Amino acid sequence: MPKGEVVDWFSIIKFLHIIAAMLWVGGGFALMMLAVLADRAGNVQGMIWAMRATGELGNRFFAPMSLLTLASGLLMCWLWVGFSQLWVLIALAGYAVTFCIGIFVFKPMAGRMVEMITRDGVTPAALAQGQFMLRAARIDYSVMLVILAAMVMKPTLGDIGVLAAMALVLATGITLAIGVRGWRPRRPDHGPAGRRRDRASISGAVRSWRLEQSLSSFREGPRFHPTAASPRRGQPSRR
Repeated sequence: MPKGEVVDWFSIIKFLHIIAAMLWVGGGFALMMLAVLADRAGNVQGMIWAMRATGELGNRFFAPMSLLTLASGLLMCWLWVGFSQLWVLIALAGYAVTFCIGIFVFKPMAGRMVEMITRDGVTPAALAQGQFMLRAARIDYSVMLVILAAMVMKPTLGDIGVLAAMALVLATGITLAIGVRGWRPRRPDHGPAGRRRDRASISGAVRSWRLEQSLSSFREGPRFHPTAASPRRGQPSRR
């Protein structure tokens, strides 16, 4: 630090950069995990809530935190680090990918899902929107992990192992997103076959809820005694 300078601006900007990245990545990752766990448990309302929260917090919280992360990182690169290093280029490219996913995937699809639920309730089309967002989130956060690894490890072209591990993380995220169910959501079919598929999807989506309601009603209702239902000895049975 030069003589007479009392403020370490690099440390201050770096601190803001780290805090913004933690809030941006950590908050979104927590919501994604809630949605994934709810989806696996058959908790439709929980999954829809997490997806709606992601969409509502997109412009209010995640977008400002991501822009603060970008601005502070660009400022550090411009004043101190430079833009020629490989890890800087990887981080900038990864940020561009996650920013595009948030603007062109999460924001419009969350809005459409909210409109569908407000107009028609929880339908198969709304569930398809939420599940598609979950698959996109797997790619999004695999890219974020690559960004974090690049900023922490600062790999060069000679760090083959680190670069290979980062590529493996990205490939795993893409595989988890599109390897089983495909990438594009199914378009609604309004014909007889589509209505049959919709009824089957609704039945599968709310299976856990109906089972819980049935078990609750059975536990709270009167018990069934076989002896009370059977005719007494000596009395003719009703037909």
